[in-house]
Amino acid sequence: MLKARQAGYLKGYEGNIAKPESKITREDTSVIVSQVFKLDTSGNNNSLSKFKDAEDISEYAAAAVNKLAADGVIRGYEDGSFKPKANITRAEFIAILDGLVPLLCNAPGTYENKNVSGHVVISNPSVELKNSTIDGNLYITEGIGNAGVTLNKVAVTDTAYISGGGKT
Repeated sequence: MLKARQAGYLKGYEGNIAKPESKITREDTSVIVSQVFKLDTSGNNNSLSKFKDAEDISEYAAAAVNKLAADGVIRGYEDGSFKPKANITRAEFIAILDGLVPLLCNAPGTYENKNVSGHVVISNPSVELKNSTIDGNLYITEGIGNAGVTLNKVAVTDTAYISGGGKT
């Protein structure tokens, strides 16, 4: 909880209380995910209007929900609702991650000729990514330790975030 707070993607309740045993809502999950992945939520794509309960989405969460909906990461329920105050299930959370990160390079090997619409996460030091285009962000995580990864002819349309690796 302290790491998440220090990193800036977990805010407390009023009075600076964390409530670590409380369940998390769908709208709070959207905010945390957008902050962890440093998503640009400044766009005005009005994707909230697709949800029949859009007026129930808290003001602090509206931009994050809008971004994730615009990117097709969250779709809501069959009845057209988002249910922002409902608790999120594990399956729903995994669906968000799967939609956000279509390519997870967490096993050693060469990942070649990947044209990814979304974000790519590299968390293993024995990864080579080559001849690929990422229409989103690239995250090279702390999982690579002090080693490095090999990027060969890789184009990233958004931002590359590097949180691990040795000296170049």
